[in-house]
Amino acid sequence: MSAFKQALRSIRRSPYQALAAILVLFLTFFIGYSLLLFLLGSAKVLQYFETRPQVTGFFSQDTKLEDLQKLQATLQAEPYVQNVELITQQKALEIYQTQTANDPMLQELVTADILPPSLEVSTATIDDLAKVAETMKTMEGIDEVVYQQDVIDNLRYWTTTLRQIGFSVLGVFLFTSLLIIILITSMRIASKRYEIKVMRLVGATQWYVMRPFLIEGMLYGAIGASISWGVVYVVLLYATPAIQSFFGEIQLLPVPPEMMFALLGVGVASAVFLGFLAGLMSTRRLFRV
Repeated sequence: MSAFKQALRSIRRSPYQALAAILVLFLTFFIGYSLLLFLLGSAKVLQYFETRPQVTGFFSQDTKLEDLQKLQATLQAEPYVQNVELITQQKALEIYQTQTANDPMLQELVTADILPPSLEVSTATIDDLAKVAETMKTMEGIDEVVYQQDVIDNLRYWTTTLRQIGFSVLGVFLFTSLLIIILITSMRIASKRYEIKVMRLVGATQWYVMRPFLIEGMLYGAIGASISWGVVYVVLLYATPAIQSFFGEIQLLPVPPEMMFALLGVGVASAVFLGFLAGLMSTRRLFRV
């Protein structure tokens, strides 16, 4: 009988032990897949903000257009400034009307006279935002300066924190999965101790004895990782409209199918290696004993 068939027969004979191992591996790789997708999504969100560094300076309503144009030219001359856009009161009103198109009541209450003109400055890098902000604060007629540095810093902080928590939880589950597969494989070995002893007496090699147990651990890993990938993919497909509507113009979803299949390959390969390692540790202990 081949080692693969022996492993399948062993799984069928003890379905509850096999189910426990597969369930733990399912949870482990569900967390792993979710964590990787979160990291990919957070990297895209950070990239979106980092490639759109912008400082907005709001001026008082009585600031003259000529003065704003001079300030625009002064900022545009700075080497670290990419673009400076002048938002007049009339243009600000048009933007406001576009954003409140579904609520005519709000549009009736707002006129161009009460909206402040502004300058929107784009820089080459995030590090240049503070320079522009300090320059704009000294300009005549400035009321408020707003820029995205605090948003990006907060995103980085929470992304780093969640990444650390995610990897810690994943590490605990990986260790738990390893221990459970070792325990189940050791129980398999204990139940076949007499059979293994006879096989060794008639000349069976260590590799021949070890193969069914190694394959069994690898099967646990492959099944658990595959099922968890399928569940994650289905959940992601159903959640795509809600997630994308939340992030708006930041294109996070849908995840390309080739990326998901690459994720499947990496996950199954990792799970198979984990099962192989657990089986190897259990069988090596057998031969040491």
